[in-house]
Amino acid sequence: MIKELHIAIVNDDEDDNLILKDVLETISNNISLRFFHDGFDLLANADEVQIPDLIFLDIVMPKMNGIDCLKRVKHHALLKNIPIVIYTGVHNEDIIKDCFDSGANVFIEKSVTYAGTRRLIEKVLSVDWKNKDVPEQHQVLVEVED
Repeated sequence: MIKELHIAIVNDDEDDNLILKDVLETISNNISLRFFHDGFDLLANADEVQIPDLIFLDIVMPKMNGIDCLKRVKHHALLKNIPIVIYTGVHNEDIIKDCFDSGANVFIEKSVTYAGTRRLIEKVLSVDWKNKDVPEQHQVLVEVED
């Protein structure tokens, strides 16, 4: 039996969160989701929640942007070994490089379609994150419309 995958989603956009929640729940019923409004929220509650197996992190957020959050996560005793998926509408080569240099494992440019989002998330979930079977190479996933 597949063990439950615990995923933290750090994103201030409620519409994005609803889409991610729907996509993740239609892909698998063995996923537990916890939402955080921003990086401060994640870091402030890290000691009180189930440690996630995977973190989805947006770049553009109030108070603390995703790259600053990523850097802090990678220095946090409980969170530093958790794989990070950047899930953002920002596509800039310098930002992608900064994300990978700061410890991100995957960079996803948000798709404009539900089907595209599902395909991208399925690619991410094809990795065995629970057992830390993390790809050695960084991955940039961008949906190519048919």
